Amino acid sequence: MIEAVRVRRRTKGKKAPGTRRRSPRRGFAGRTHGVRRWLSALPYPGKQRSFSYVEVWQAVNDGADLITGALGLGEEGPETDAINLVVNATLAVLEKPDSSFEDVIAEFYPGVTPDEVRDWWSWG
Repeated sequence: MIEAVRVRRRTKGKKAPGTRRRSPRRGFAGRTHGVRRWLSALPYPGKQRSFSYVEVWQAVNDGADLITGALGLGEEGPETDAINLVVNATLAVLEKPDSSFEDVIAEFYPGVTPDEVRDWWSWG
């Protein structure tokens, strides 16, 4: 026995009989739908990615080199010193989250006091 199959045709602007028409997304939710869809497609949706100390060390130093190179700061100078101080502080805080400025100076600048470092930029 052959059954007849009913074919529904959609016409422009008209709803096919028996179907529900989706309303367009409106407001904030509509504008963020694409972003949410893009975020959900990332390789680690809802998961944290972990990095080793060496990976963080390399990334932070590469970022510092990128900035000093792009701005033409060179190896020496107060701006480069400040960037290097931030790199060292980042690595210190990564190892010990409650590190202080004094801890960073003691670890990465042996024989130099925090006041001497502040004097590099007349911040003392």
